[in-house]
Amino acid sequence: MPEQWQILRRQPGSALFIVLYKTIIQLLRMLWPLLLLWFMRKPGNEAKIDPWEIGVGAISIGVFLLSILTFYTFRFCIQGEDLVVKKGVLVRRQIIMPLHRIQAVHVEENWLHQLLDLAQISLDSPGTEETEVRITLRKRDAESFRQYIVGHARVKQASEASESNIKPKEEILFQLSTPDLFKLGLSANHLEAFFIMLAFGFSTLDNLERAINVEFSGVMRWLSDNAASSTAAALLFVAIAILMLSMVISIIRIVLQYGRFVFSEVDKGYRIQSGLINLKEKLIPFRKVQYISWKANWLRSKLPIFMLHFHVIGDENMRRKWTIKIPITQPEFVDKLLTYYHPQLDAAAGYLRVHPKYIVRRVLLAGLLPAALFFTIGYLNFGWMALWLLLLPIYTLIAAWLFQRKFRLYTDADALQVHRGVFGKEYIVLRWENIQSVAIRQGIYQRRHGLATLRLYTADKFISIPFILVADAEQLRDYAIAKIESGK
Repeated sequence: MPEQWQILRRQPGSALFIVLYKTIIQLLRMLWPLLLLWFMRKPGNEAKIDPWEIGVGAISIGVFLLSILTFYTFRFCIQGEDLVVKKGVLVRRQIIMPLHRIQAVHVEENWLHQLLDLAQISLDSPGTEETEVRITLRKRDAESFRQYIVGHARVKQASEASESNIKPKEEILFQLSTPDLFKLGLSANHLEAFFIMLAFGFSTLDNLERAINVEFSGVMRWLSDNAASSTAAALLFVAIAILMLSMVISIIRIVLQYGRFVFSEVDKGYRIQSGLINLKEKLIPFRKVQYISWKANWLRSKLPIFMLHFHVIGDENMRRKWTIKIPITQPEFVDKLLTYYHPQLDAAAGYLRVHPKYIVRRVLLAGLLPAALFFTIGYLNFGWMALWLLLLPIYTLIAAWLFQRKFRLYTDADALQVHRGVFGKEYIVLRWENIQSVAIRQGIYQRRHGLATLRLYTADKFISIPFILVADAEQLRDYAIAKIESGK
């Protein structure tokens, strides 16, 4: 082990700028309405200092001093087989994290980190969020520290002399090119980008109303009145403009999120680097993966482009930190990523399908009954315009038919694979031994027709196999339980 990590040490002095920058951002997020009000005050009141200004200034200075003291009291080192972290100003804390218990090492570099030649390392171990440790180091030290933590288990097993100079092997599997980023942006969910933009606009107006005490509801009435009186051409122009703006926002989001994307394989898992400005690095251990899924919307399925997701074991906090969607721009990349887990099952083999009775029940419960209820309420308020609500059963019928038509369940001795989707496509590969429990559910309608829904629970989520024959559900349940009990 490098001797530099055995000595109790602080973070580099340049990391203080990172702390001050984060403190400024937090203060701006909390106090920006007050700052806006201060800038928009009436002329002639500049010389007058209000009590609230003194209070805000005192609080800001106190927060800055606390951040600086917190930075200088943070120290860490490696003692034997443990990472020791000491921190705290008023309340001193000491965290001892066994190296072999560290589940993942994440590296993050935002624009300020890159400017100062720094990197932030996040260490996760089993337990609650308080056990997480973030350390800012110089880039060369961060890489050395990360490699030691990642390779610690292997070094522990072999002799220190023979393993001390060995670095974990790394093989780059694929990277994203500029055309890949452009295709991802064009095929993204532009409706999501539109609603994000809309929510940001309403949130900004609401904050401005509170800050400067000005009512903006008149602006919304003016927009609605003009929309009602405008011609179809004007409305079409507005719709196209909104669509183009949403596409631009989607492309910008994709480029910022997946710029400089590199996916590589190391000794213990997959290493993912992503981010144009804020570079983030995550390590997904092989042993933590419960199952793998990849899916695409209708447009991406035609290109084809898929977003792959590793479903990992751990509590909700751990799963959120490790969650990252891997853009797959070439179908052969999927086979590479499934190599260590389990290859895709042979599509020519036999499979189970969802029973056609699923369509009838789905249309009844999610189509006809809600449409009748909403039409009754809508007719009393909008008259015959409520007839549009009767399109809901038609949409439900199409969606249920597509789901039933696309659903496939393939099985072999070691794993199962699910194909499903409505307008898009989704694929799931799950090894039998990663199933934690199995449940068979039957409603009244299913019992009448000899059908059941099978739920396969993993440490992450459950996978539902709906509306299959009871005999098939019981056979799958018994086999899954046998694999769980045998541990093979």
